[in-house]
Amino acid sequence: MQTELTREEEIKPEEGVIQRLRDVIARLKPKSAMDKFFDELHERESEFFKETRRILNPYNKDLTLIYPASGSDIKTPLRATGATILVLIDMSWKLEGITKELMEMGAEVKKVSPPLGNKTEIDFEWEGKSRKVLFYELEIKKDELDKLPAEVKEGYDLYFELRPQGMHYLEIRESFINALKVGGFHLATSKEVDTSLGFEKVLLAEKFESYIYDDVRFLIHKKTQNRPAIKDILDFNELFSEADRLRHGGYNGIQEQYQESSLEEYRQVLIKLKKIFDSLPKELKEEFKPQIDYLHYSSGDMSKVHHSPEHWRRMFEERKARGRIPPENEIRGFEADIHRAEHSPHRPTEEQLEGFIKKGRKVFEEVLGSSSSTLTT
Repeated sequence: MQTELTREEEIKPEEGVIQRLRDVIARLKPKSAMDKFFDELHERESEFFKETRRILNPYNKDLTLIYPASGSDIKTPLRATGATILVLIDMSWKLEGITKELMEMGAEVKKVSPPLGNKTEIDFEWEGKSRKVLFYELEIKKDELDKLPAEVKEGYDLYFELRPQGMHYLEIRESFINALKVGGFHLATSKEVDTSLGFEKVLLAEKFESYIYDDVRFLIHKKTQNRPAIKDILDFNELFSEADRLRHGGYNGIQEQYQESSLEEYRQVLIKLKKIFDSLPKELKEEFKPQIDYLHYSSGDMSKVHHSPEHWRRMFEERKARGRIPPENEIRGFEADIHRAEHSPHRPTEEQLEGFIKKGRKVFEEVLGSSSSTLTT
């Protein structure tokens, strides 16, 4: 059996912003004021989790939740969803940390079963209901998806992701998306789920739309249907994003000396994109045609041009929108990057962007034709 990490070594979600605030307030205020502040903070947090449960599990049903890269965090998914079976997956042993966290939140641990292979079960009672943790010690790899827990393969109700470690691989995402039941929910903090995958976004009550928990903002999407060709849709979306980046100069920018290599990269991505598009069912082609038209006809966007001040501002705003508040040193770094870009002799111009977009349009037409309407026939 692997050795459990010590309390000092193990990182727990609540020990982010809250612990830093606790340290600051302890230095500035008397203990009574500090206690009052954290009472209010925890009350707000409790209200937030009531709101997530109103959406995810309003009738307190027996739901199965999948939580990859969980660490020992049982408190967050349990409070957020009220799930009955919680399948936690992590590449290192976290059993003692999970058990300790359950007891800290007032759960009664009934039984901890001996490990069976890489699986251990914890039976417990919380809020008057019998529940179970199934912990799998497993590193999720895109070429070993046959090792995923049976609970994933058989279908589940809730996907929970606080830290997206390794989950960006398309093959892994496809497996988890396909197995999530229609009517189930995807709750994550890393990025929006594309509606083309059969999901719709669900908004929290207005007062919680900008709520930050452990440095992140929760994004909730409901699965409304099973879509065909999920892998092709994921591939298309990723290639579309890459194509849009390259039609704005990619990482090199739009300066004359880099244009030839950037346009050749753009060509190669368009060739891959066309191959995926051609393989899609007709109804999906119709659905994705606006994105093809965007690559063909739309004007440039300076905020997507690398090395421009608009680009750095957009990056900063997008990070804030995801709830990931940069620490003070990173904010200063963004400000310095914006200042350098504004005063650089190589600052991209609108004229350069317009010229590059025109060259990119010519490449598009060489690969996909001068009329994108022919692609859907």
